[in-house]
Amino acid sequence: ERGFTRARVDGQFVAIDDEIVLERRKNHSIDVLVDRLIVKSGIERRLTDSLELALKLADDVVVINTLGGGDRLFSRKMACPTCGISIPEMTPRAFSFNSPHGACAECQGLGAVYDIDPARIVPDESLSLAQGAVRPWAVGDSGLVGEMLAGLERTFGIDPTVPFGKLPKKQRDIVLHGAPTRRTSRTSTARKDRTPREPFGVDFEGVIPNLRRRFSEGAWPEQEALEPFRALQTCASCGGHRLKPESRAVRVKGRRLSDYVGVPLSDLQPVLETLELSEREHLIAGRVMKEVRERVRFLNDVGVGYLTLGRGAATLSGGEGQRIRLATQIGST
Repeated sequence: ERGFTRARVDGQFVAIDDEIVLERRKNHSIDVLVDRLIVKSGIERRLTDSLELALKLADDVVVINTLGGGDRLFSRKMACPTCGISIPEMTPRAFSFNSPHGACAECQGLGAVYDIDPARIVPDESLSLAQGAVRPWAVGDSGLVGEMLAGLERTFGIDPTVPFGKLPKKQRDIVLHGAPTRRTSRTSTARKDRTPREPFGVDFEGVIPNLRRRFSEGAWPEQEALEPFRALQTCASCGGHRLKPESRAVRVKGRRLSDYVGVPLSDLQPVLETLELSEREHLIAGRVMKEVRERVRFLNDVGVGYLTLGRGAATLSGGEGQRIRLATQIGST
């Protein structure tokens, strides 16, 4: 109906009018042949029209096949044509943790969150589970805790009499983070067909997920009771880098932004000085790079080369803050 006469099915070109037999239980690759061109002067308009048609037909994805060169997949969207992951347009605000467009959604750009602290859950690893190594259990119902310890030993082989620090890491992780219980199917002895019933078993939630859930769902009194087990922790989502995943994935000359801001200024300066930009890149970032180099050079000259660009402002001394403000003023003049 749209005027196409040939297609490519699983790598083989076929006429659309021919009978095409496809196996029902097999994944197939099917492409429509939009145009065939010989590269020469004067085909620009036809090439443009064919590309526009192919992109419109295939949701902004097109395959270019050249003799001897094979297939090349292109996407007009900011997306990987292979895996389909797409990202929004990269603008300066996408690299600012002070902007919702760049900040990590989990920590809101702070790089840290208040969460259950494993060190406060098990402050003394020389104690065994039976001796109260897990603090929240030590103040809980002793009967219920005893049943829980027996269940952990029976299901996962965790010995409650061994010091927590000497348990295998896998068993310590089960206690802290939980694990699914191995489920078994049981059959009814009263039924002749002995048809298996639904699997049964109980997952072990783990201390940390349990406290998180109770803090999230609980009323204020319970939240206050759980507060001693919480502390400021590095955000697990962004690793303390404060930015969303799309921004962290961007690289400049093979390095991520976190690679630049995480090294001392004394080591960063030679990296920036030797960073070469193409003519196009210089038009885009030449002025910015000039200012960055000048500020980093000044900070090294005034004796704070041991700092990193990722250092939190609250951790700076008065003298360090003053020199950084001077560098900012110099860069803006």
